[in-house]
Amino acid sequence: MRIIKTLAGIYIAYEAIAREEAMIAVLAAILLYQGFFNVSACGIGGCNVSNRYNH
Repeated sequence: MRIIKTLAGIYIAYEAIAREEAMIAVLAAILLYQGFFNVSACGIGGCNVSNRYNH
């Protein structure tokens, strides 16, 4: 997944520079940050679902 995010970030950064779009560059920066440093939107264990049932 890191490779996909990094490649997508590079492509989007290229398009942002070619079209001179600042908002697209921000998206590219976020994807590149996630790809380089292996972080996600969930944080550490933020997307885990508990297996406990409240019965």
